[in-house]
Amino acid sequence: MNQSAEHASTAADIAARALPAAPPVAVGAANLMGIPLPDIVQWVTLIYLIVLIASKIVEIWRGVRSSAGVKP
Repeated sequence: MNQSAEHASTAADIAARALPAAPPVAVGAANLMGIPLPDIVQWVTLIYLIVLIASKIVEIWRGVRSSAGVKP
């Protein structure tokens, strides 16, 4: 295995191990900055809903375009 492939594998392993710790660390940091947990949950839920709505709009738009015979 060459140097860059080994480095990419190591970076992926580090990221995979760090990912489960990310939410508690983010909440802890936000609390230290004075942002209470209910506010964090509210904002994350709002962002999640916006992403879901946007993805559904894109899905519907692609369906309409494909049924109209327009290539993407």
